[in-house]
Amino acid sequence: MSVLISSFQNSIFACAVCTGPLDDAATKAANMGIWVMLFILFGVFAGVLSFIVSLARKSRQVMAEAEINEK
Repeated sequence: MSVLISSFQNSIFACAVCTGPLDDAATKAANMGIWVMLFILFGVFAGVLSFIVSLARKSRQVMAEAEINEK
């Protein structure tokens, strides 16, 4: 394993964006890309959560109607 790591020694260091200056345009672009991906991810999570809540409400409504019809 150490032979494999030592053969790729130059490749295992962080990229220039990660180790570069904070005011660099590439660093700002990478940070904006992260924020955009988080925004999309939380939007998808919110959509899935709202779908699950909708299913739970409809299930509760159907169960209540079934109880009314049984009486």
